[in-house]
Amino acid sequence: MHRFFFYNGLNLCCCFLIIPLMRQLIFVLLLLVFCQKSNAQTDELDLIQKNLSKQQDSLKYIDMLNRISLLIYEKDIDSTFIYAKLARERAEHLDYSKGKADALNNLGIFFYLKGNLNLALKYFDDATKRYRQIEDTPNIVQSYMNLAMVYNAQDNRERSFAWFNSAFKLGKTLRQDSIMSLVIYNYVVFFPDHFNTQTKRTLVQKARAISTRYQDERMLITLDQLTANEMIRDGRQKEGLLLLDQAIDKAVKAKLFYVSNDIIISMGNHLLTIDQKKAIIYFKRALAMAEENKSLIISQYLSEKIFNYYDAAGDSKNALIYSRKLLKLTMERNDINRTSGIDYLDYALKESEVNTLKTTTTYQAILLFLALSILILGGIAILVIRKNNNKLKGLNNDIIKQNDYLNGTLETLQMSQADNKKLMKIVAHDLRNPISAMTSAAKLMLTDVATEEDEKLLSLIVTAGKNSLQMLNDLLQEQFKVIYTNKEPVQINDILQHCIAILNDKAKAKNVNIINLAEPIVLPVNKEKIWRVLSNIITNAIKFSSPNSTIEIRTAEKSKTFLIYIVDEGIGIPEESSGQIFDMFTIAKRKGTAGEDSFGLGLAICKQIIEAHGGGISFKNNPVRGATFIIELPKT
Repeated sequence: MHRFFFYNGLNLCCCFLIIPLMRQLIFVLLLLVFCQKSNAQTDELDLIQKNLSKQQDSLKYIDMLNRISLLIYEKDIDSTFIYAKLARERAEHLDYSKGKADALNNLGIFFYLKGNLNLALKYFDDATKRYRQIEDTPNIVQSYMNLAMVYNAQDNRERSFAWFNSAFKLGKTLRQDSIMSLVIYNYVVFFPDHFNTQTKRTLVQKARAISTRYQDERMLITLDQLTANEMIRDGRQKEGLLLLDQAIDKAVKAKLFYVSNDIIISMGNHLLTIDQKKAIIYFKRALAMAEENKSLIISQYLSEKIFNYYDAAGDSKNALIYSRKLLKLTMERNDINRTSGIDYLDYALKESEVNTLKTTTTYQAILLFLALSILILGGIAILVIRKNNNKLKGLNNDIIKQNDYLNGTLETLQMSQADNKKLMKIVAHDLRNPISAMTSAAKLMLTDVATEEDEKLLSLIVTAGKNSLQMLNDLLQEQFKVIYTNKEPVQINDILQHCIAILNDKAKAKNVNIINLAEPIVLPVNKEKIWRVLSNIITNAIKFSSPNSTIEIRTAEKSKTFLIYIVDEGIGIPEESSGQIFDMFTIAKRKGTAGEDSFGLGLAICKQIIEAHGGGISFKNNPVRGATFIIELPKT
């Protein structure tokens, strides 16, 4: 009997387990009014009831109802329900959040004391949610302890510990930390095995310091009882019993009825193993106090305890006295339970039905709104369709006419395209002959020049002629591009060696060294077109390489493709040009490192050739300098 908190298996409505009932009453008293001056509780209740009808402020009136509900349960537990119900109804009407939360909390107390743990859990949980919404941290801590208390009564130790732990952690953040003394007390009493002796003493000292700071006489007495019980358990029986006696004197002097009774009963239980007669004296003292305060529950418990003692001792006279007392108290309890006009279970069930009905009504309202919205939108859509129907018919006719016109225009363009291709072919052919003749004549003249200036001019003519022929070839390639189906097995390394041999003189002129590290492989390609691609890429590498640099050709294999890497140490590709270098007539063209011209066609044609082979071409700038072009060709 060393603690006065909740025990498992409680059911007030159908059994006489008086110990748990008594301890519940004491726990609730400590839990919810522990910071109230103990000798002023009854006076406060009388004062609030007297002034209730005079209160004009609606919110303060609700607070007074909730306070009465909290204080009156010692006198009449059913009144706790009545006042909490009334406070809740008024708070709901005025949408007063704190009033609703306090009323839910009081309903939780009522159902707990009535032994309905599931309903207690429901109302305590609802109260916790409300307190969280209004950020009432002290009451959130209290609600966490309420939930822990109910879970402990349901023998769910894991959840009970979790809620006590949450209360402990949140309570430490409070600036006004008066509630922490109760939190610590609960923690230690409910879960003593979670703390070693030193930790337990430290926590009790902390709780005592908080209670002293806030002059909380109720908690100080309760902590004395806890300390005394610990002493007795540790074998310091004499010191513990002395401290319990002192705690009884303090509690009686402070008019703490339930606390006094619990300590007196605790003292009697300790004495049962030492001095039974003295223990019965304490039980009788507690019984007299319970009868004076009209507490049937505690009176019933103590009468049964004293009766059992006399019956076991063979004292039939005293056993008869207390058996009659016990029978009378039991009949009084039954009469109260039978005549109580409060159908609290019906209230809870009706509340659940109302909540369900509200939810159903909300869903029905949403569905009705959606249905009406769809009907309205449908009506508007029909009106708009009807209004614009004639316009749509007219537009449809216009579209048909425009389509016929566009088809005619397309045929004309196709004919014009064919004519343009034919003309381009003729012009290119006619231009190639004079340009070739001019270039050949200039080459012949270079074999026998009189002056250095003439040699320079003739060289320029030869270069311009070659560039012009190259540009004509590129134009024809773009204009008459085809899909290259005439593929044959070709040794790629042979093509690379041929390209290097042709371009070696141009590379040596810039002192550029070409290194071929390609692995031999035979691929199905159009030999001429792939030679054109490789030649173009290597030419560009030479064109944009710095003197005394290296061009490296490497290869790699994937499961289905073959990759050719052409790596130079030149000037790289500017970031702003990276997305344009494969475009036809790109504006990204620029001169080489020795002033070589670019026409902006080569890479675009390379891309077309590679894609016609089912492959791809890309590039990346090297980390230090230069760029790498990657050609990927399928193996089959």
